[in-house]
Amino acid sequence: MTVLWAGVFLLLAVCLGVLLATVPLATYVPVWAATTVVLIAAGIVASAFWLRSVLRRLSIGLRFASAVTA
Repeated sequence: MTVLWAGVFLLLAVCLGVLLATVPLATYVPVWAATTVVLIAAGIVASAFWLRSVLRRLSIGLRFASAVTA
């Protein structure tokens, strides 16, 4: 999981570095914001799918209910 997030932030740094070198600052700021949101969201989705696959592989279920039964 750490490798996933390291990759996300490395990709973000490379993308933003290239953008900063190629586009004007007035354009950079909104593109920076959108790029950051999209890549972080992609990391969250990838993390959720990874967690789901691990839970299924280990046969661990999650239940959002009271632990006490009457």
